[in-house]
Amino acid sequence: MVAFSNSGGGCVLVGVNDEGKVLGISDINEEKSKIETIARNCDTSISAKISSHEKEGKTILLIDVPEGKDKHSTGQINYEEKICKKFDYLEDFDEDAFEEFIRMAVISKGRLSNEDILINLGVAEQDGKNLVFNNVGVLFSLKTLQNS
Repeated sequence: MVAFSNSGGGCVLVGVNDEGKVLGISDINEEKSKIETIARNCDTSISAKISSHEKEGKTILLIDVPEGKDKHSTGQINYEEKICKKFDYLEDFDEDAFEEFIRMAVISKGRLSNEDILINLGVAEQDGKNLVFNNVGVLFSLKTLQNS
């Protein structure tokens, strides 16, 4: 359930083996109670929906796990969050591409600078006097893409 919650959501079948053979469950209420307890006691509780179904004359449970709003943290940094050390804001940033992104995303700049907007979008951060970009920020603001 945690894996599904951390990704895009998914379904778990209880009473069906890995080969797809319907085994069924004997006590629906007991199984539902166990599943609800497990979901509730996760580090960030999971709001799974549990329903029972009849298949081949046997009862199975379907656990529908939605995508989590608060992802369970493993302490790892995803690729897209890593700072791209080769990207130089002053040399590599494409102002025109960024302005097009702002227009297409319908973002009102107001009095904010480009730097403030990039930081607010979570694609750049201030590192001393320099603005550094994560890999997502680099993808939509490169002047040219090239192999390096």
